[in-house]
Amino acid sequence: MLINEASRLTNLTKKAIEYYIEQKLVFPNILDNGYRDFRENDVECLKKIYVFRKLGLSTEEIKAVLADKTNNILQKISVQRELIMQREQKKNPFFTN
Repeated sequence: MLINEASRLTNLTKKAIEYYIEQKLVFPNILDNGYRDFRENDVECLKKIYVFRKLGLSTEEIKAVLADKTNNILQKISVQRELIMQREQKKNPFFTN
């Protein structure tokens, strides 16, 4: 499928999808005419990226999470963020989630 359909299926803009391609988070096939051909696994990956970005992960963190087949990286990031929040709460008693 072409980028327009991938955009529609993932709720991502074409510009966002192009950015994720540049960041080497997704790798669609390039057709002879230069168009990008997104397979079903590319769309699934873009959907995951969408969720991870909504959770506040950086593209570098997402790249690590997508490459990690054991899900240890995602758990590590979650623990790190929780520790940061706890530190912030101790520094500022008026800090709320």
